[in-house]
Amino acid sequence: MKRQGRLLALVLAIILAGGSVAANAATIKAGATCSKAGLTKIYSGKKYTCIKSGRKYIWNKGVAVIAAPKPSPTPTPSPIATAPAQPITFDNLDTKWVRKIAYDQIAAGVANSTNYVPNITYVIGPSLTASRVDQEKQALNRTSSFWSDIFKPSQVFIGYFTEKDVDWVDSAMCSQARYCPSGGSVVISKVIKDDTPWCNSAMATNNNDGIPFFDQCLGNGSDAIKNRQTGPHEYTHWVQQANANWSWVPNWWTEGSADYFGNTLGIYNGATMPAQLDEMSYNSSYNWVRQDLCPMPEPTVELITKCFRYTYNGGGAPPGNGNKYMLAHVSYYMGGLATEAMIAVKGLATFKAFTKDLKTITFDTAFEKHYGLTADEFYPKVAKYVLAMYQQKR
Repeated sequence: MKRQGRLLALVLAIILAGGSVAANAATIKAGATCSKAGLTKIYSGKKYTCIKSGRKYIWNKGVAVIAAPKPSPTPTPSPIATAPAQPITFDNLDTKWVRKIAYDQIAAGVANSTNYVPNITYVIGPSLTASRVDQEKQALNRTSSFWSDIFKPSQVFIGYFTEKDVDWVDSAMCSQARYCPSGGSVVISKVIKDDTPWCNSAMATNNNDGIPFFDQCLGNGSDAIKNRQTGPHEYTHWVQQANANWSWVPNWWTEGSADYFGNTLGIYNGATMPAQLDEMSYNSSYNWVRQDLCPMPEPTVELITKCFRYTYNGGGAPPGNGNKYMLAHVSYYMGGLATEAMIAVKGLATFKAFTKDLKTITFDTAFEKHYGLTADEFYPKVAKYVLAMYQQKR
């Protein structure tokens, strides 16, 4: 029994000693002994290092351990759509895509066009600087190349001036450009006076010899972003005059397509659609909702459809008696958006082929031939697009 008692006591001593060692191993205090210099342990938020102090090895005071921040999960970027979910059709004129798809067609048309500039006789007012005229020529040269596959005039006349040239302009245009107005023809000096204090109007026609002529005032207000479209706009009218029988075409196409090509070719700066295009397009809506010929104080699909039909068989200028606005004000905005939709759905080549056909067949016949529905069926469909873009201020 004594022997068993001693054995039991020895076992208990070993267990207690082991527990003491385990406790000492688990608990670290500054100044407590340790076994080897350089040994490190982390305990209770501190990192302790074993150092030599005299003849002993002890734990130092320790330094706080700052936990490394857990990395935030990197969000997976949403894929950027490169094409509409559904094909663009006249029944699906998605406002997120129509403008981009149509502009891509214009950009490709510019990039692939053959460089062509007709023989231009410029008649330039004495108040203008060469640098101001050169600004206009850049867009004009781009436009003449763009349309050269269906319109390639051998000679044209262009008159540039400001309001300061009002006493010079009529005689100069007559003697140097052979534009000598008579009857109901527009007298340029009168337009300048009527538009005071602004001078940013333009007009495309033929001179007395039947040669293309357009005049443009580069005066007060002409440097606004919208007026970047003026030169290409008027050149597009020449294209229309050369290819279409104007007695057959609605004014929404005449003025609207000129507005659209004026905007896109005037602001063009490469393959990327310019941010200013929305502003330029929406600018034309200002008089669209104020005009008094086809009243539309609050646009609806029904009223817009009615106004598309209204633009047939009407003159463009000047306004009729008692009217403040001319038919072009009905046409610019909604016609520009209709042109944009036509190009987005069927492409630029189809639009040009359609334009060429207008010389020999009626507008409605040509429209059905190239677009697969009648113009009358087209209007309520595109009116939805016009209304949506107007509500988005684009």
